[in-house]
Amino acid sequence: MSLTARNRMLALTAAVALLMGVATAPAQGASVGSARASNVGLAAHASPAANTGDYWNQRVYDAVTRSVANHKPSFPARQCDITDPRYAGMIRQVVDGQGSSVTSTVWYYGDAINAAIKACHAAGGGTVIIPPAGSLNGGGVYYSGAITLLSNVDLRVETGATVKFVRNPSNAFYPVVLTSNGGIDLYNFSPLIYALNQHNIALTGGGTLDAQYNVSPWQLPPPMPGAQAGTSTVLSDMNYGNVPVDQRIFSDDGHMPARIPELSGCPAQSRDWGPCAAVKYAPAPAGTVAYSSTFAPQFVEFNHSADILIEGVHLVNTQFWQVHPLNSRDVLIDGVTVDDTAHLTDDGIDPESCADVVIENNSVTTLDDGVAVKSGKDEDGRDLRAPSENIVIQGNTFDNPSGGSASISIGSEMSGGVWNVLAQDNQSGGAGTAFVLKIKTNSYRGGVVRDIYVRNAVVTQTIRGIVNFDTNYAEGGAPPDGDVFNPMIHDIYIDNVNATPTVTTSYPPFVIYSDVSRTPIQNVYYANSVFYTTSTFESAFSATIAKFFAHLVIRNVSFINPRTGTVTVYNTAPVSLMNDTAATFSGRATPVRLTAASLRHPDLVSKLPSDTFTISGQLDLAASPGFLPGGSVAIFVDRQTTPIPVTLNPDGSFTSGPITLNDDQYWYQGRHYIAVNFYNGVDINTTVYQVCSASGCLN
Repeated sequence: MSLTARNRMLALTAAVALLMGVATAPAQGASVGSARASNVGLAAHASPAANTGDYWNQRVYDAVTRSVANHKPSFPARQCDITDPRYAGMIRQVVDGQGSSVTSTVWYYGDAINAAIKACHAAGGGTVIIPPAGSLNGGGVYYSGAITLLSNVDLRVETGATVKFVRNPSNAFYPVVLTSNGGIDLYNFSPLIYALNQHNIALTGGGTLDAQYNVSPWQLPPPMPGAQAGTSTVLSDMNYGNVPVDQRIFSDDGHMPARIPELSGCPAQSRDWGPCAAVKYAPAPAGTVAYSSTFAPQFVEFNHSADILIEGVHLVNTQFWQVHPLNSRDVLIDGVTVDDTAHLTDDGIDPESCADVVIENNSVTTLDDGVAVKSGKDEDGRDLRAPSENIVIQGNTFDNPSGGSASISIGSEMSGGVWNVLAQDNQSGGAGTAFVLKIKTNSYRGGVVRDIYVRNAVVTQTIRGIVNFDTNYAEGGAPPDGDVFNPMIHDIYIDNVNATPTVTTSYPPFVIYSDVSRTPIQNVYYANSVFYTTSTFESAFSATIAKFFAHLVIRNVSFINPRTGTVTVYNTAPVSLMNDTAATFSGRATPVRLTAASLRHPDLVSKLPSDTFTISGQLDLAASPGFLPGGSVAIFVDRQTTPIPVTLNPDGSFTSGPITLNDDQYWYQGRHYIAVNFYNGVDINTTVYQVCSASGCLN
C-alpha cells in the first residue's frame, strides 16, 4: 500500500473517532462512552493482544509472509518477444465470437504466445514479453486463446498492451484440461491463462487481460449427435457418486479428447499443495463418457503449482471466477486490478485448497465476492482436497457497485477446511457491498472454518453489516439425506473494523442468516470498532436461529445512530453454566451428570440409561449478576428448531420439560445433541452436551 493510501485510511479512521459524541442510556449489555482510535496501515502490524491470539496471530502472519517472500519467483535475463520475426508465421486470422451475434475477423496471436513460452522454458527460463507496439490488430491488442504457462517463465504484458481472449468456446482455442468448477474437479475448457504442475511462474506487467464478456458471453455449442449436455446436475451427481476425476470429461461438443493430463505422485491429501511428481497425457479410462460442457472457464488458474507471482496486470470483463490459485502454495498476488460488473459469478481472487498465499495492494471491483477462500465442495473437498490455510489479505481496496456480496468470504465450497486467514488494512465500499466478511457453509459440506482474523479495516459503505454468518447456505443438487455433517465455525476475530459516516445501513454489524444449535458458532470476538446504523446490536440475535453462539465476546464496539448522533458502546462477556448440569430419569433416584463437549474434547459423549429424561442446571450468576432478571434459557435437541420448555428460577437454576431421544434418524451417528442456550440481549452463550442412550451408543 502506498503512503498516500495509508494516510487516507488513517484519516478515515480518525474521522470516525472524532465524530463520536455524548450517548443516551445504554441498552442491556451496553455501556456509554467514546471509542478508542486505533492505528491503521501496513506499517502498524502489531496489535495490543497480537501474541495472545485474541486479535491477531503474529506468528502465523510472520511465517506466511516470510515463506512467500522466500519463494517469490525470479527469472534469468533472457527475453522472448512475441513480435519477434521467428513467430511471424504463427500469426493468423480468425473469427472472434463463434456462435455469437457479434463477430469480427482478427489477427490471432495465441500460437505465437504459447510458442514463445515453450521456447523460453526450454532455454532455461526467462520473460515472455507482450509489447505495447507491433500487433497487426493495432492499438497494442493481441487476440489469443488459452495461454499455458510453464516453469521458470514470466509472462509480462507490458503497459499499453491488451490481450483479448477470443469468444470461441471451442477446444481448438481452449483445450480440455484438469481444472475445477464450483469446488468440484473435472476436465473442462482451459482457463484463459493456465498452468498445471509448474513452479517459479509469473504473470506480470501493467497491461490488460480482457475476457470480453462485455462484448458477449460465451455462446456454448450444442452437443454433437449422441452426446449429452454436461450440466451442473451431472457434475454434482459425479461428485456425490465419487466418480473418479479422470472420468469427468466435459468437452466443447461432447467428443472424447484423444488424451487428458493425469497427475501422479502427489503429496498426501492434507498437504496436497504444489506440483506432483509427474504429469502424463493418456487416453481417458475405457468406458468413460464425455459430456458437452456448459461451464465457462476461470480467467487465471494455476493448478498444483508453486512459487507463483501475479503482479500489476489488469483483468477485465471476465466470463467466470477471475484469479484462481488451485492446489498451490507460495502465491503472491500484488498490485492487480480486477474489474468486472457484468454478472454475478465474477469472484475476484479465489484461493482454493492453497497454502501460504499473500494477497496485497490489489484493487478489486466485482459484483460477487472480492476475495473468496475455498477448499472444494462436499465429497471432493472431504476426499480429495487439502485445506486452504495461511492466507494473508492486506492493503486491498474492494468495491462492489451493486452485487450485494462481501469483500472477503469463506466458502461456501470449504469442505477441505479453511483456517489461518489474516486480513488487515483493507478498505471496503460501493453501493453493493453487503459485508466485510462472510462465512458460509452447511450440513452437506463437512470441513471446519477457524482462526479468521480481520483488523484495521475501513468501511465506507455497506448495505447490511460487517460480518455475515450462514451455516445453512443454499445447496443445489445434493442428495436429500446428504446433510449429515455439522457446520463448524470457530475462533473469529474482528478488531478495529470501522465504518465511516457514509454508511447508512439499518442492519446491525452481525447479520446471521442461520446457525445451528448442535454446533454453535464458537469463540467470536468483536472489539474496538465503530459502526453507523439505525439498528441495535440486540436485533442481530432476535431470531431463534441467530442465538446459537458459544463464547461471544464484544468489547468497546460503538454504534452511532446517523439520524440522532447517539452513541451506544457495547461491552459484554458470555454467561456461563455451573458444572452441575444433569439428566434426571423417572423412577431413578440418581441423576446422570453431563459433561459438555468442547473444541479440545469434541468426542465427549455422556451415556444415559434411558432415552426419556429432563435436564436441570445452574447459571453462574455470581460471575454474571446482571443476567437476571431479563435473561432466558432455551434447550434444543438435535436438529429441532422449537425449544423444549424450560422453567428458569430467580436463583439461576433451571429445569426442562421431558426430552425423548430418537435414534431412528438418517443423520444419527452415535450421539444426540442437547444445546442449552442462554441469552439476555447481546449476552449470549450456548453449551452443548452430546449424549446417547442404551443401544444407541456406539461404544
